[in-house]
Amino acid sequence: MTETEDTIARLDALEIRIVHQDSIIDELSEVSLKQWNEIKSLTDQLDHLTNKLQELENGINNPSDDDTPPPHF
Repeated sequence: MTETEDTIARLDALEIRIVHQDSIIDELSEVSLKQWNEIKSLTDQLDHLTNKLQELENGINNPSDDDTPPPHF
């Protein structure tokens, strides 16, 4: 193999490697975005459930006036 052929082969190998790395980076970026969206959704759900639980706990600790018996009891 001549020096020129060797250089061309090395450049071809580097180009193939770069294309492969670009593909992997794109794939990892997509996975990262999906995970971020899932984390955001789960965080929103957790916040909603935390608020609902807090409302229920407040209702148990502070019963409303509707639960008091009428004055004739």
